[in-house]
Amino acid sequence: MNDKNFKCMKCDSVVNIDGRFCSYCGSDLLIQKKLSSKKLKISFRWIIFSIISIFIFEYIFATIAGQLFILITGNSTIEFETSIVVSSIGSLTGIYFGTLYSAYMSTGFSIKEPVIGASIEILTSQLILFLMAGTFSYLFIVRIIIIMTIAFAGAKTGDILRKKILKM
Repeated sequence: MNDKNFKCMKCDSVVNIDGRFCSYCGSDLLIQKKLSSKKLKISFRWIIFSIISIFIFEYIFATIAGQLFILITGNSTIEFETSIVVSSIGSLTGIYFGTLYSAYMSTGFSIKEPVIGASIEILTSQLILFLMAGTFSYLFIVRIIIIMTIAFAGAKTGDILRKKILKM
């Protein structure tokens, strides 16, 4: 890459630095140049978008998991312990797909925003859970690590999908 070329942050294509838009994906190069000149390349708008999308996906998947469990078992009610397990599985699925979606929809600068958004959403929900339970155990930390790993996997998958689709 020489001085007249610039790497598009959205599709990783090498484009002319004097251009206004990427000739491959149409991304605004002026915005990318401004962002690349900043030391911290984080968009707070995309962090907020990630928090909201993860929360929505988590709620939807937890609800769907509960309804599917009722439909499959034929019971009209669920025991408390079972409902926690079923909604947790739905929540984890929602967190994965929420971070996947937010990484896929983001402007492609990095997966930092979806991961930061997931961290904020997960830590907030776990803090509320901790306050409601009133007790602390080391499983609390293990649970956060597992959830964050799932969130990171979702963000990375969304990033990979976005790059593969844009290069087609």
